Amino acid sequence: MARWVVQWDYSSSLGGPWASGEVVELDAETAAHVNRTSPGVLVAADGPRSAPPADRMVRKAKARAGDGEPA
Repeated sequence: MARWVVQWDYSSSLGGPWASGEVVELDAETAAHVNRTSPGVLVAADGPRSAPPADRMVRKAKARAGDGEPA
């Protein structure tokens, strides 16, 4: 079993609930399944920590040309 660091809160039928920063012991196969459901949530405890994926949500739509505002 390997030690993994949880990057953000996670809970599913595969494991958890785990809190951000928690260290868990899982076999490599289970950790791979968890990372497929939430990419990057687990990183090896001895490896570099990564940030959560970038938030790509559109907060405000761009103005269209011809709406009175420059595009």
